[in-house]
Amino acid sequence: MPRFPKRIALLTSATGAAKEDMLKIAKKRWENVHITLFDTLVQGEAAQESIARNLALADSFYGTQEGFDVIVLGRGGGSMEDMWAFNEECVAEAIYKAQTPIISAVGHEVDVFISDFVADLRAPTPSAAMEMLLPDKFEFLRLIDEMMLSYTRILQGLFAQKERLLGQVVEYFGLYNFHSQYANKAQQLHMLRDMICQRYAQILQERQEHKENLAPLLKCGLEGQIYIAQGKYDRIAEALNAKNPSNVCKNGYVQIYKDSKITTLRDISIDEIFTLSDMEGSIRAKRVE
Repeated sequence: MPRFPKRIALLTSATGAAKEDMLKIAKKRWENVHITLFDTLVQGEAAQESIARNLALADSFYGTQEGFDVIVLGRGGGSMEDMWAFNEECVAEAIYKAQTPIISAVGHEVDVFISDFVADLRAPTPSAAMEMLLPDKFEFLRLIDEMMLSYTRILQGLFAQKERLLGQVVEYFGLYNFHSQYANKAQQLHMLRDMICQRYAQILQERQEHKENLAPLLKCGLEGQIYIAQGKYDRIAEALNAKNPSNVCKNGYVQIYKDSKITTLRDISIDEIFTLSDMEGSIRAKRVE
């Protein structure tokens, strides 16, 4: 049986109560279905031929756009004689040959006919046939509501998650976009330049202070070195003047030579020969004491 039939062929009496019951159930359960009534004799001697003929007619649309999803053969309860047409061979043969699925819905639940065994599905009553064939719209509406509620919760969760992710992305791009990075780097460069300038100014100030403190020390040190050098110079000059023959002679002194070298008396031994010289000449002498 189709799960959601769209076109149903209803074979029953147009004036019977079974038709009204089945249409009532169909309208209550599932309105989105097209029902075509084939007015059929369901009791009497001509009933079997009417049933077989209408079965063949309804099945003739099989495979076309006007084809039926299912054929419902039904009638209400009655005596066995009134419903004997559903036990006839021609009816059973017509049901067997039909390609369209067929539901046999004849009589009450306790009534059993040959059509019930040949059909694709047996329904205990005509009303039950519609209940078995058509889905309950209220049940589906409830399921749809539950699905919508579930999907709404899922979508709300997804939207909340995506919103959080989007917020993180926006925050990320706010922190790491080009303009922000450029501004941060420019600020860092300005700060670094200020630090370098301050450091250079501090170094220059320290060097200036060091130079100012070093100048007196250098001056004092140079003066000391000059004083020491002047003393050495004076002593050397004095010694040189003392050794200068011209100065010796000018002062009336005599220069002592030994082996052509200037010497002193303490370096000459007793009986050793040496030379005495002044501005007027030289003589050889000998130390006796």
